[in-house]
Amino acid sequence: EPLDAPTTGGTYYYGVCVDAVSGESNTGNNCSTAVAVEVVEGDPNLVVWGESVNDNSLAEGASFTLSVSVDNLGTASAAASTLRYYLSTDSTINSSDTRVGGTETVNRLGVDESQDFSETLTAPNSAGVYYLGACVDTVAGESNTGDNCTHTGIPIGVGNVSPDLEVYSPSVYEWDLDAGDEFNMGFQVRNQGTGPSPVGGASLKYYRSADATISSSDTELPGSRNLGVMAPSATRSISYEITIPSSGTYYYGACVEVVEGDSNSQNNCAAVLKVTVN
Repeated sequence: EPLDAPTTGGTYYYGVCVDAVSGESNTGNNCSTAVAVEVVEGDPNLVVWGESVNDNSLAEGASFTLSVSVDNLGTASAAASTLRYYLSTDSTINSSDTRVGGTETVNRLGVDESQDFSETLTAPNSAGVYYLGACVDTVAGESNTGDNCTHTGIPIGVGNVSPDLEVYSPSVYEWDLDAGDEFNMGFQVRNQGTGPSPVGGASLKYYRSADATISSSDTELPGSRNLGVMAPSATRSISYEITIPSSGTYYYGACVEVVEGDSNSQNNCAAVLKVTVN
């Protein structure tokens, strides 16, 4: 029989007894021996995370699915609660944003237990960029109520909006190099478009060229990096480690793949880095 541990720490003893029946010859053995249970007193902590959508480039009024997970990261079981979905015009999700969809019952969750949810929603009827997330109601004794809502809402683009991913500001951190040395180069990636990059994200790939022009037709280097979904104005700072093959002059750079709806594919590759090895 599943039981709930007491909410106060300490040692408790559990057992079972059977009722005596008429004419029983010995009622002294109708109860079992006790089993000791040590209860460590702690606090629950419900967190909403793992938010995702099946599509984030939508027509006005189109249907899509939002998925989230609720996890108990505390040190004690969390009582049952309620999950609600929200739509915001900024990336911060809280219970004062616009309610969308229905409500979900979150079961009692033990330590490190989680529960997954999905909800079919309808995109707004006005074009623009919106952010989606969810909040779970606070339960008694929670150690941290600041993470009961999605930390950063996932962006969706509605109507006539489009991403524009740009790679810029290449840099190197070591200049005195010998053949076989390793060095790091860095890049910035920015979405300067009006809509988010698609679900699944775009990959940043690294290239070596024989001339001062970097393009996706140059020699691709191992270790591409998925950038995830990038909202408008979002940036990523990327560092990449390279081993110099031999003495000579090399040109390195990076390109972000062209994603669906990219409004400008001419800025997807960074300006070149020239590295001379003596």
